[in-house]
Amino acid sequence: MVKTCSICPRKCNADRDKREGFCKAPWEPMIKNGIMQKGVLIRHLTMPGLTEDSFAVLSWIKANIFNVRINLMDQYRPEYKASEFDEINRRLTHLEFYTVDEHFKQLGLRSDDD
Repeated sequence: MVKTCSICPRKCNADRDKREGFCKAPWEPMIKNGIMQKGVLIRHLTMPGLTEDSFAVLSWIKANIFNVRINLMDQYRPEYKASEFDEINRRLTHLEFYTVDEHFKQLGLRSDDD
């Protein structure tokens, strides 16, 4: 069964690609003057104490979504009721973000500023 994907103008083999909603057809995001005009950008907020979760998310993206840009964010701040939860009542450390960023690079993922 061949169908046209809503994400890109290419045709996908639905039997071969079991990832509903995502197309593995090769296409490039269009960037003009440093601004993404089309394509997919995923923003991932790295959370304190959850580097292993970030590894899992990034690994899943690598395995399941083709040709996507990723913005790794490190600006988490404990606000509002975060003080009620010890796990998130602190800022992200430089080492935590560096560790996630290194995993990102090892996977060969592309950032939004590539």
